[in-house]
Amino acid sequence: MRLARTLIGTALFVLSLGGTSHLAAAEKAVQGQSAQLQQLQVELRDALTRGKDVKAIVDRIKALNPTPTISAFPARSTEASDYNQRLSEFQKLIQQVVQQNTILPTDANRLLASYEALQAAHMLLLERFNTVKTKLSSSVSPSQFEQRRSDAEGDYKNKSKQLFTLLRTTLDILQSSQDKESLINNSNFNGQLLIALRRADVFIRQNNAQPASKILRNNLLPFSSVNLAQRTPKTTPVITPSYATAGQTVAITMEDLASTPDAPLSEEILKKARELENDYIKIYEFVQSEIATEWYAGSMKGAVNTLRQGSGNDVDQASLLIALFRASSLPARYVQGVVELPIESVGDSLGLTDPASIAQALTRAGVAYTPKISGGRIASVEINRHG
Repeated sequence: MRLARTLIGTALFVLSLGGTSHLAAAEKAVQGQSAQLQQLQVELRDALTRGKDVKAIVDRIKALNPTPTISAFPARSTEASDYNQRLSEFQKLIQQVVQQNTILPTDANRLLASYEALQAAHMLLLERFNTVKTKLSSSVSPSQFEQRRSDAEGDYKNKSKQLFTLLRTTLDILQSSQDKESLINNSNFNGQLLIALRRADVFIRQNNAQPASKILRNNLLPFSSVNLAQRTPKTTPVITPSYATAGQTVAITMEDLASTPDAPLSEEILKKARELENDYIKIYEFVQSEIATEWYAGSMKGAVNTLRQGSGNDVDQASLLIALFRASSLPARYVQGVVELPIESVGDSLGLTDPASIAQALTRAGVAYTPKISGGRIASVEINRHG
């Protein structure tokens, strides 16, 4: 039962010792020092509940108790998990019996044994609730701990009362009967017991059922198509590129050969440059013919991912070209400008033929462009390009 499992978390704040083998080892390790060890464990519990640093206390416990098989921390209680195990065993037995549509004397004995084990685990769990309450009241702990314990106890008592009420008029009677075989052979009682067991099984399944995970379908996700407005290309500021400065010497800077996040001189880039023999023409032709054009705004992939995927937009293709040039000791830098492209050329890379659809695709991709009209249709687009 989920409620039984919640007790495990609450019981973390409670001091307790483990099973008999653990106790035997503890007695041997702390002989003559048990009182001091217990006091340190109390201090440890109180420090934990207050959120204090417990390293010094743990070190003192370890000094008293060097045996590695003994933990400095109190062992966690098992009443909740034991009850949950007994309840699971009882439910499995119920399901086996009700499938037969009749209860045999041997089945009745198994049911009673499992039912008595469940009742015993129930009593121990109730006692554990009381123990936790007492220890919390005697320690300086936040009121939320007691509230959690109280809520868990109230919910558990309510659920367990409903379960045992379903079985009281049948299993409790059978449990106290002096002639169990005769009672179970009574068809009327046998039928009543079957009904009670089926109801108990339904009750346990309902209270143990995990809530179904909600499937987030694509129409329910908090995402939708981006309705971007059309942007026009940037035409300012005007900068004269180095290739257009005939007769002038352009100073080469260290940045023109440097590795950058978008154009890194990584092993993959260096290897590809060597494969192309560090030849500037071969590098240019490789990027131009082997890297497919995609349409999106700005840098998304960088040189390495553009090389790996064999595709990218103008910015990422420029990053790959610059990285390969710099890897071949050729100074290179970005240039941005506005070019006019035939609408058919843009459509080929988009897999579209209708000019209006091509323009709409560019808008949705966030690409800045200006349509050029000729003959009543979009004949070309002015668009930002990087190189």
